Amino acid sequence: MVGFVIIVIAVIYLFQVNFLDDFYKRNKIKEMEEIKDSIKMGIETNDVREIIESVQVSNEVCIRIETGSKILQSYGENAACALNALSQSDLSYIYETTLLENGEHLFQNFSLNIPDVASDEYYILSSIAHVNDYNVLVMVGSLITPVNATTSTLRSLLFFVALFVILAAVVLAFILSRFMVRPLSKIKKEAVNLPNGTYDGEGLNSNIREYQELNKTMITSCAKINEVTKARKELLANVSHDLRTPLTMIVGYGEMMRDFDDEKNNQNIEVIISEAKRLSSLVDDLLDLSKNEEGHLKITKTKVSLNALLKEVSSQYEAYFKNAKVEFKLVLLKEDVLVMLDERRIKQVLYNFLNNALNYNQKEMPYIELGAKDLGDHFEVYVYDNGDGIKKEDLDKIWERYYRVDKEHKRQRIGSGIGLSLSRSILIAHNLKYGVESKLNTYSKFYFELDKNQARDKDQNLDA
Repeated sequence: MVGFVIIVIAVIYLFQVNFLDDFYKRNKIKEMEEIKDSIKMGIETNDVREIIESVQVSNEVCIRIETGSKILQSYGENAACALNALSQSDLSYIYETTLLENGEHLFQNFSLNIPDVASDEYYILSSIAHVNDYNVLVMVGSLITPVNATTSTLRSLLFFVALFVILAAVVLAFILSRFMVRPLSKIKKEAVNLPNGTYDGEGLNSNIREYQELNKTMITSCAKINEVTKARKELLANVSHDLRTPLTMIVGYGEMMRDFDDEKNNQNIEVIISEAKRLSSLVDDLLDLSKNEEGHLKITKTKVSLNALLKEVSSQYEAYFKNAKVEFKLVLLKEDVLVMLDERRIKQVLYNFLNNALNYNQKEMPYIELGAKDLGDHFEVYVYDNGDGIKKEDLDKIWERYYRVDKEHKRQRIGSGIGLSLSRSILIAHNLKYGVESKLNTYSKFYFELDKNQARDKDQNLDA
């Protein structure tokens, strides 16, 4: 900051001192030209005397107008009226020179007998006007005051101004460093460790509100990073566990069938196929999760029978429900409808809802219900279970990526453990309302809604 102030003062000094003389002379000549133009116009309109009286005093100039003989002359008591002392030979010289210069000339070194005034300090601007076939010589004279004294004064003034400004800049720089730059430097220093999940912002105090908000944001970001890091580790542990279990089953049953001929039966083959499907489902979920994070999750809608969709989904779980001794109920619409959906993706949502209902149900008599209801202005597709339920504070979090209600990992019967996050992404892509209702140790219901304006009776056409 101090350096910037010094540069600004140096530029001001350069223009105010070194270029002041040139600026002054240029402006004075411009002023004389404007007066000359006004006088020439006044000669043509016979207002010249009023113009001379109005400009000569306020602008400190001398004005003289000549034809063959003097027709109008201005008078004054200072050196600016030196035109009054011009001899006839001087007038002739000025007139002839002006004619040769196309009717206008600026004399900067005209020799005048004026005490204490050098010839190069007095300017004469001459011009010839044409009135009634006569050439009228218009002369405007002005003393160009030397600016040496002014320059000296400016130097002294600028010295004190510069000294004051530099001192003020030093004080201001200290204040900024103390109250603004230093806290920001501390935040920057601590922020280097943010990717590692460490940020000690508790000791960074500042009276500036923006810095307080920035520090709070950094603390929150650190907590989020730690949370995501922990969740990713849990996801890796969960996925590793879920991969290991079916692989162990496949390898175990495969080796048993290889070593023992009597184990080569359809039941063992069905186990291998089932576990292979579970592996495939896990891989699909992981791929979909990656696509969703990259924003590449695609939805392709087609006409789908809602009842047929629910029947097909329920048929996939019959064996699971039977083996787990789960009472299952399928509820269909009385009048089937066609809806525009991505059938594969919506099946994936319902699979995840059912997996969740099956995996988190420790009741002695578990009950799961898959169905659709007509609620007047929309259809509700839901999965209900009488299982463990969800705490109220966890209801909004269960849709988050990598979040698990139970922090202790337990083996899931089916599914990958990341289904709800994918389900939310699929439903959002469909622009469908969704949600969950639950009471701890009583029930849970996951659902999404289908607008009736986007549905038709099964026997009607559905516009794509």
